[in-house]
Formats: sequence, structure tokens, C-alpha cells
Amino acid sequence: MKFVFDKETLVDKISVAQKIIATKNNATVFSNVYLEALDDVLMIKAADINGTFQTKIPVETVEKGSALVFCDKFMSILASIPDGEVEFSLQEKDAVVKSKVAKIKYKLKCMSTDKYPDFVSVDEKSFFSVPAKDFKEMVKKTSLAVSVDTVRYFLTGVFFEKKDNKLVLVATDGRRLSFSAKEVPGLVDFTSVIVPPKVLNIVIEKLSDEGSVDIAIAEKTIFFKFGNCLFSTNLIDGQYPNYNRVIPASHTGEFVISKKEIDKAVKHISVMTDKVQKILLGVNSGVCSVSSVSEEFGEAKEEIDCQYTGEEITFAINSKYLADFLKVALDEDIIFEFTDELKAVVLKQKSSEDDIYIIMPMQK
Repeated sequence: MKFVFDKETLVDKISVAQKIIATKNNATVFSNVYLEALDDVLMIKAADINGTFQTKIPVETVEKGSALVFCDKFMSILASIPDGEVEFSLQEKDAVVKSKVAKIKYKLKCMSTDKYPDFVSVDEKSFFSVPAKDFKEMVKKTSLAVSVDTVRYFLTGVFFEKKDNKLVLVATDGRRLSFSAKEVPGLVDFTSVIVPPKVLNIVIEKLSDEGSVDIAIAEKTIFFKFGNCLFSTNLIDGQYPNYNRVIPASHTGEFVISKKEIDKAVKHISVMTDKVQKILLGVNSGVCSVSSVSEEFGEAKEEIDCQYTGEEITFAINSKYLADFLKVALDEDIIFEFTDELKAVVLKQKSSEDDIYIIMPMQK
């Protein structure tokens, strides 16, 4: 096996492989990246017990073959070599990596490729396409509400379902819920599934705003394909709760406020919150007050303008949950809908009526 490649091109792909690979123990097969030199193409594969990544890059193939190299150490070698052409060759059980622009040579021990597992595949007819920009926004808006509580493991992923011709993504940790829906022409039928956030976040990091991402859902696996990259991840096995029960059917009051101003106010007031991160939002006749009272640290209050003409009301919410939403909100103004101080607060944007973010109130 022998091929010549451009360093930066390979570094870009190996950096993705590093994120997929969970284990740092070089004695396990899943800590290694699989390289296969074909006709002037290098096939690259990486996996852990839950997900896979495969891609290819153009190379100058001198001799076909395959190798399994410790991903972290291989990445360190590539990072240390000057930009430009690099030669990779297999000599017995060692990978030899040589710069073509400097007198640098490395020998890296390899593992037998016989131990590397086969990847699960899916019928090409199962894929449907979603505009890349839309999908990235949907994942960003929902993944922030994914639970980290492994006891309620079925909440540790993003729920995917089809509603008519819309793709729906939902996430909740029991204290907040994020819902996002987009109309997708040609959306194929699929059974609702729960998708772990790890591969989702890697996908949206590598996905550009242009073009589309192809998605296929099989019995226990979901696939994401774009460019020359293919990702897969095992699905979370569990029953997702009926999230529709959490979404209020109506509301009695609402106010509209500048995202920029409420974001600044939350940051200012959060300086004085304790570990509970509770802030008070009060609205009355065109004014919204953001305040915090902590027995441990003291108190703070800031008033900002808002569009509101109803009766005075104050509710307590988690400042982090509000800040998380404001980070992904795109509109200049945010709509707050409420019924009373003890019921769910619903946050919306005019530009995306199908997107809903719900925060459950705290005791004042």
C-alpha cells in the first residue's frame, strides 16, 4: 500500500474521524481509522460502538491496499508535518509517513484490518433531502433542550417524526421543550425515532448552508449523506413521551421584546444569580423588568421596553434556558406567550411560526 496525498485535505477528514471515535485506548479497534487506497481515491472510515463516518479524498495511488492506524497519533503526525504533499506507505506492520517538502519521517504501528467491522448500509431509495440550512437550524434549535439525565435515557436524543409533509424535530429535558417543523417536499414515510445528539452535532458542524443533506431512517440506524460524507448512528431505543401535552393550546397574554435587549438584560442580571439560576420576568404597560434576588449574593434589576398592554404579571424562569434560546433565535423580536405565572411560557419568532420553545416556570 502506498499513496501520496495533500496534508490539509486529509487533516480535514481525520479531524472528523477524531470526533466520531470515542475511545482513546489504542489497543481497541474503534480507536483506529481505516484507510484504503483505491484507484487514486483514499477511502476513510471511522466508528465507535454507536456511530460511523466514511468519506473519500483524491490521492495519487502508487499501490493499492488498506491500513488501520491509531487515529489520535496519526492526527498528531499530520499536524506536525508542513503543509504540502505527504507520502503514506505500509511496510510490514508499520505505516510510514513521509513529508515530500521536508526531511521528516514517522513509523506508526498498525492494527490488522481484518478486525475492522463492516458498516451497516441502507437502500438508496430510503433517503429524502432536506435543505442544509433548514436542517442545521432545526438541529440547533432543538438539541439545546436534550436531557443529560441517563436515567431518563429516552430524553437524551432528538425526536424525529413525520407529520403530513413536515419533518418535525423535538427535544425536552422535562423542564423545557423545543419544537421545530419544516415542510419537506418528497418526504418519505418513516417510523418516529430518537436520535443521539453526538453525530447530529458533528453533521451540522461540517454541513455548509448550501445544498441539501440526505437522510435515511432504517430499523435501528439513521444515516446522513452530503458531499462525499456518510454518517450513521444507532437510534435510542425507547418510547418518547407525548410532547403535545406540554404545548399549550391557547394563551391569555403575550408581549413582544427586542432579542438584543432581553439578551443583554439576562446576561446583566445572571451575574447575581445563584446555582438555581432563577430570574424574574415582570411585564406591565410597555415595560419588562428582569430581576434576581439571591439570599447568598444579593439582588439586581433592569428594565427594558416591550410591547405589552395587559395586566401586570411576574413569572420566574431559569436564566440559562432563556439564554440558550436567545443564542439560536434569528429574529430581532421575540414573542412571549403565557397564561399565568405557574404555567408554561412559550417563546416564538414571527419568521418561523412552526418553531416553539417552552420553559416551565419556577416557584417565585
